[in-house]
Amino acid sequence: MTESEERDYLKAINKLKRKMVHPEDPDSGNLGRTKRWVRQRMIGRGEFGKVFLARPTKPSSKLPPIMAVKSADISKSEELAKESRLLKKFRKCPFILDTYGSDLTEDVEGHKLFNVLLEYAQRGTVEDWINKLRNIGLFEQHVRKYTGSLLIGLKYIHEKGFVHCDIKPANIFLVRNGPHDTGFDSHVAKIGDFGLSKRAAKDNVMKRSDDIQGTGLYMSPEVTCQNIQEPPADIWALGCCVLQMLTGKEFWDVNTDLKDDWGAPIEIPVIPDELNDEAKDFLGKCFVMNPLERYTAEMLLQHAFVRNTETKWTVSSSCESRVIVVPSRVCQEPAAIPLMFVA
Repeated sequence: MTESEERDYLKAINKLKRKMVHPEDPDSGNLGRTKRWVRQRMIGRGEFGKVFLARPTKPSSKLPPIMAVKSADISKSEELAKESRLLKKFRKCPFILDTYGSDLTEDVEGHKLFNVLLEYAQRGTVEDWINKLRNIGLFEQHVRKYTGSLLIGLKYIHEKGFVHCDIKPANIFLVRNGPHDTGFDSHVAKIGDFGLSKRAAKDNVMKRSDDIQGTGLYMSPEVTCQNIQEPPADIWALGCCVLQMLTGKEFWDVNTDLKDDWGAPIEIPVIPDELNDEAKDFLGKCFVMNPLERYTAEMLLQHAFVRNTETKWTVSSSCESRVIVVPSRVCQEPAAIPLMFVA
């Protein structure tokens, strides 16, 4: 965190402290009620806090009837506060998870909690559906649609001067378009979880960083080998997500040396022959080794894969996941990188 970001964080926290609800009134067990919303059951647990369902205390034009609230102890809320700031900055993009503000509360045990109110994803995450459709994959029609939405979101993020740094199926949320929409066709894919995001270098410079973060399996070669984490890294990660959506498979064996030795030869996904030509070409544009030659989100939005809405299955359940090994000379300057594997 830069000095200016730290000042902004402390300023925001102090402002929220003046408005803090003290304490959350008991509602059910350890759950609580604030002036604006009621905390309900826990629906998830992330790296930077717990996620609960929440409802407005009374009908409101400013809050939807159901939300998700992500909460963290104030002493550990730095990343969550950063996520809140970025979500507010990105609110104009319909393919980024919406936010309805943040506040501080104190629970019945006296713990101060920083809370971020978020759009609720009724269909869960893309990871949920990859797991449910393991070895089969999602309907290609839906993969094309979701990919187009994600590209618009990434284009917006990159144009605002940021890198997401953790694009993966668990951070892609499926949100219902309207109250009566139930099928996959009526759901929109949105990017969420900005706790690891950072500012991009100016003028498309591939700048080295001492603070590489994210999920190892989705990191591009320049991230793992050269400590460079700029917008092209998000495109590589998107390609990994698209490949998983199409096949329902891991794109490599997580038990290989990749997980333990980041100075070893890099493994990159092999694009299955069973995919159609448009899908294979699209993925090839995402998996270009040189980040300066990799397609941008804006370029990929012109690709036929995201314009074609034809419905068909692309991969049989017998299609096996394969990898190839890139010679170690690709990684001429291996470095010790603080990596995190998130299930």
